[in-house]
Amino acid sequence: MTAPGKLTLGEACRRYTESQNNAEISARLAAETIAAQQAELRRLESALHKAEHEHAKAVAVLRDCEEYLDQRADVLDGPDGHPRPDAAMSLLNEVRRLLGRHE
Repeated sequence: MTAPGKLTLGEACRRYTESQNNAEISARLAAETIAAQQAELRRLESALHKAEHEHAKAVAVLRDCEEYLDQRADVLDGPDGHPRPDAAMSLLNEVRRLLGRHE
């Protein structure tokens, strides 16, 4: 018989084995979590690359629109005698505003 508060050899071995098993489970869960986070990071990096590519294409289209509209934009006389932008000038101003936000 063992003294109160003292472990038997069998109980000490059982607790040690249990703690080793828990450590292995924790290590495996940590590795799985890291692998999942790395996979998510790769997915996000891919999505970011695609978004950057699409953004660059959109800016290029806006620049083409700016060049096209710049050659056609004009100012008209308004009904009150004051000049006002025609449709091309209005679009050109909006395109330039958008380009200013994205450059």
